[in-house]
Amino acid sequence: MIIDFNRREDDTRFEADLCIIGGGMAGLTIARSLLGTHLRVLVVESGGLLRDAHVEALNQATSDGPTPLDLVSTRPRVLGGSTSAWGSFLTPLDASDFGARASLPLHGWPFGIDVLAPYYRRAHAALALGPECFDARLWPLFGATPPAFDAAQLHVKFWQLNSPSLFPLVSPQRFGELYRSELVNADNVRVLLNANAASIATTDARGHVNELALRGLSGRTAWVTARAFVLAGGAIENARLLLLSELGGDHVGRCFMDHPHARIGTVLAQDPRGLLETWAVRRRRGRVALQPALCTTPQFQAAHDVLNASVSVEIDRHPDCPTLAFSHIAEAARARQRPPQLARDLLRIARDPWTFTANAYRRVAQGSGVIPRVGALVLHCRSEQEPNPSSRVTLGRERDALGMRRVHLAWRLTERDRRTLIATAQLLTTEFTRLGIGTITPAAWLAEANGWPDALSGGPHHSGTTRMADDPGRGVVDRNGRVHGVDNLYVAGPSVFPTIGYANPGLTTVALALRLADHLQGVARDPA
Repeated sequence: MIIDFNRREDDTRFEADLCIIGGGMAGLTIARSLLGTHLRVLVVESGGLLRDAHVEALNQATSDGPTPLDLVSTRPRVLGGSTSAWGSFLTPLDASDFGARASLPLHGWPFGIDVLAPYYRRAHAALALGPECFDARLWPLFGATPPAFDAAQLHVKFWQLNSPSLFPLVSPQRFGELYRSELVNADNVRVLLNANAASIATTDARGHVNELALRGLSGRTAWVTARAFVLAGGAIENARLLLLSELGGDHVGRCFMDHPHARIGTVLAQDPRGLLETWAVRRRRGRVALQPALCTTPQFQAAHDVLNASVSVEIDRHPDCPTLAFSHIAEAARARQRPPQLARDLLRIARDPWTFTANAYRRVAQGSGVIPRVGALVLHCRSEQEPNPSSRVTLGRERDALGMRRVHLAWRLTERDRRTLIATAQLLTTEFTRLGIGTITPAAWLAEANGWPDALSGGPHHSGTTRMADDPGRGVVDRNGRVHGVDNLYVAGPSVFPTIGYANPGLTTVALALRLADHLQGVARDPA
């Protein structure tokens, strides 16, 4: 059942066995896992069925760091959460991402990848991916042969992207749309739209949550009582609600992490087409598209005391490239509209009909990505951020339309974060030269004494503000996602990640949510 809070009477009291705060990737995964069970589940979602600027204005925050992070548009307040805007790049964390490292006191999870392995398999199926591997075993399926890179220093990891149809090549799953009818018809799951979690009330001893206060932009208020509560609102909102409610201890908000994205060089290739075919083009196989990246090995990271990182070859298209016309025309056709730049697009095609025709054949006949007219070949690095207590979310002085304090984000990158990109660029420069692939010109900012490029960006993969640790002195939640010291309050989503590797968090988020759902079936069960 889906309910609009704006149409409910004021001061309503909702009762459930399990209350999930946030209807995004993690929250809906948990709710769907409990469909048809005896548990009464209530999902509280801040937004509605469509994105609304007034609702998303609640995301406004102050921030400082090496580059401004967009904290408004990257956090959709809508049923489906981030899946309403994500690109569906999916790959698991590496086994090494779970392990401790002597030089990194906060690195490591309270369990290894083996514990998460069965849930990764379930997440793989839930996200409709292809082969259950992401490594070099996919090369034959991808249809390319990689160069013989030094296996002690570099390995290959593939991303899988949902691609059920040719147009577009990548078709992300929008959870709010995909599961809407399922939720409408659910007997034991209710979804409350346009309702915002305002505060968490506990017993005097602070060890048990009694109720959750709700507020709406319409002015309505309500309360939720439940046996157990799950915060699934994202790394910033999860931390914000705990801070507002003074729960979770001193680690709440600390170790905010994102993936620093930066260009580390350009490539002058000996065989440009071969380089493009091997590294820069996505290929559709069955219902997924595949894209490879070069990644540093745990041995390399340990030897240089750096973090995990991946590098992809990306294309700066020539401004007259006819594949731009291909994209514009295909998008307009899907929307049943006239292409907005039709005259310019037709001119692009007329100037280079061969490239247009060849790429149309690649897409339609081969199900492959296009090879555009190249302006430059760029090495794009997506790297891990070191867990750093100074990188944190705190409460600011300003208040939002609900009267709640907005957050301030201090995004703090370390010298090791920067050194990771430098070491990765140097390694690739050496390997590309050794194998005769081409010459890499490192980005100018890498030679500077310090600092980051102006074009630095985040994933946006906000993580780590309610990190998982067995020891309450090192984190906010335990290995099951339960807030230390509170017996019925849990956290789901990337905010519990102790480390983030270089991998987009989607697959791990769903795997952890499935694991938590299994745990909650026992916790929220009626003892009678």
